[in-house]
Amino acid sequence: MDGPVGMDVHLLVYDLTNGLAKEMSLGILGFQLDAIYHTSIELCGREFVYDGGILEIDPGSSHLGRPMQRLRLGTTMLPMDVIRDYLTSVRSIYTAEKYDLFKHNCNNFTDSFANFLIGKGIPEYISSMPQAVLDSPMGRMLLPRFTRGMNASRNGPLGLGETAASLTKPQRLNQVHNAIRIEDYHKLLAQSAKAASVVFFTSPTCPPCKALYPFYDQLAEHYGNHIAFIKVDVSIALEIAAKTMRSCSHRWARSCMPMID
Repeated sequence: MDGPVGMDVHLLVYDLTNGLAKEMSLGILGFQLDAIYHTSIELCGREFVYDGGILEIDPGSSHLGRPMQRLRLGTTMLPMDVIRDYLTSVRSIYTAEKYDLFKHNCNNFTDSFANFLIGKGIPEYISSMPQAVLDSPMGRMLLPRFTRGMNASRNGPLGLGETAASLTKPQRLNQVHNAIRIEDYHKLLAQSAKAASVVFFTSPTCPPCKALYPFYDQLAEHYGNHIAFIKVDVSIALEIAAKTMRSCSHRWARSCMPMID
């Protein structure tokens, strides 16, 4: 008589920087990072991810595209009804409000979920990455900026949990919009296509930039109903910085901060 049939458990591994971390991390953090890892669990033909809540999607169907790695973690003998009961029981733990970029993120979810499914977590080089960043002097200096930027989204930092309504809802213009992801940057530019936009490229190591912050905020307050004021911190928005630097290098160098476009 045949025994119960298990289900394969895979870890889907994405690089949120599309290779930029490997290229730029040594200069920014002082040590080499191969990627900024985002992970999810693939099980029974579905992908389970923590971003603004626990989500269930078709594998590889998010705007992140195909994962850079698909690692087999093992086999679970648990039935799907037990697994779904578990996910329901932990939904109050993995909410948008409780998301923390360094201490309570997608990788913490996949590590706990994997432990429940097969009795072991995800690879240590992924789970230990946030602490490695925090242990660096530059990581500690940038921690408040990372936290404010990534924790600001109530739909999750990757936007996987956004509804169609939230995608089409116009943003309030009379404020400075901080663009971290390249998708946010393009969305802000598209929303202001019929009017105008001002982009402030800045860096935490640039004293003249900081001196301009109050003035830039005042401009946004007074003229923001007609103009979109965007701020890009190049130390955090690595993909935006790299792509704008490359595309505009024949006109000016973004490394000369502050730069207002």
